[in-house]
Amino acid sequence: MPCICSGQALKMLSRAPYNGCAFPLVRSITFNFIPPPWRRRNYIVASRLRTNANFSAFVQRIKEMSPRLDKVNVAVHEYSPYRSQSTIQDFSSLVSQLFQLASRIEYNTHIETAPMELQLNAVRNLVHINCSCFNSSDEAVQLARQSASTLQVLSIKMHQATGIPGLIHDGDGKYTEYPCLLTWKLKCPRVLRFSQRPVFGGVSFFPRLQHLDIKADYPFGDDTLFRGNAATLEYLSMRMDPETVAMFKEYDVFSPARYLKLRCVEVGNMRSLIPTHFATFVEYTQFVLGIAPKLSVLTIYGVPASLTFQPALSLLGEHTSIRVLRLPLTSTCLWDALVLIKSLPLLTHLYTMSTSLGPMPAGVNLDMLPMYMCSTYTSMCKRFRRWSFEYSQKNPSKDVVTCVLLLALVCPNFDHSALEYRLHGSFMAQIKMALVLRGYEHYTPRLYHSLYIK
Repeated sequence: MPCICSGQALKMLSRAPYNGCAFPLVRSITFNFIPPPWRRRNYIVASRLRTNANFSAFVQRIKEMSPRLDKVNVAVHEYSPYRSQSTIQDFSSLVSQLFQLASRIEYNTHIETAPMELQLNAVRNLVHINCSCFNSSDEAVQLARQSASTLQVLSIKMHQATGIPGLIHDGDGKYTEYPCLLTWKLKCPRVLRFSQRPVFGGVSFFPRLQHLDIKADYPFGDDTLFRGNAATLEYLSMRMDPETVAMFKEYDVFSPARYLKLRCVEVGNMRSLIPTHFATFVEYTQFVLGIAPKLSVLTIYGVPASLTFQPALSLLGEHTSIRVLRLPLTSTCLWDALVLIKSLPLLTHLYTMSTSLGPMPAGVNLDMLPMYMCSTYTSMCKRFRRWSFEYSQKNPSKDVVTCVLLLALVCPNFDHSALEYRLHGSFMAQIKMALVLRGYEHYTPRLYHSLYIK
């Protein structure tokens, strides 16, 4: 900042090799404000009038050099040099002018000290905002509210949950609606108790919302985020605590066939919901599947390892539109995977916890498994491509390798890279043994080559 204030940055851009230069392909530019070693000195040496003139000239030069610029990123790594009132005003002026260069902006602070409380009143009509403020959401809220009528994408990381309601309510009874907002992403590690969450009845704040991604507990005490967008919502990711689920039921948020365009659902915090709110995994799965009748991607986080997964298989099998199924921390065996693949004809990707072979079919031993698999399952596994799983890095089970090899037998489009190279070293003997089982090399030549020719 000091070189911009004094005009040194402008002089540098006006000399060779930068003078007369233009970068028509540049669409994004980043400004990192990092104090130099002499940060305890007084940075601002120019008069206020001259400083503002230097700011304007610098920003104009950036605009001339990048005529197609549509995104500006500003990152502040230290506040202390800009702590005085005069420097805060100067910094606010500079950031405001930089943000007015583009319709998409990103603003991040990376320290834990008190905020600067920038005054960004002139920044309006933005289309895309990505903000991360450590101790305060003031700048993020201010930028969002001022561009509410044009904003299409809002991504905010707040470290204080109390700032979230300020996006739609200023505390004086004035509401802010976002008629063009398509995507809202929110991260907030600190949550409000349900009794502290505000209720804003009657107003459809986000009528065109398509993508809602909340990495936090639901921040409101009613259906604020779901009013008026039943015909547009396509993606939903959020954690749900027992009080929120009860509220959703009270407001009939997820009534059957309400969200006809909703294709991707991610839900978490299941440990707190079972058994406090849902008696079984089946009941919870039934609730989640009821959110969207035509799911393509389903992710359920936080499933306790003690729960039995098998009873929910039939429910999942009824949603034949599912293409990607993610069940982290849910143990599945080879036969569970085959039931899902058989029930879900469009399934291409399954993500679960470390797997096992499970109980062997009656009259079938390990040596007979390849032929048994090929005779029983080949005709129905043509779309399936990948089975990803979590396992112990230090002590992976040999069943992991065996299951993947056997599944590759009956899935002609299976992605063999799922058998990760760190497993190759630990289990090469088991892999070789599996490959020489009766008929194995004949049915999986690509797998054989991927393991030994590479």
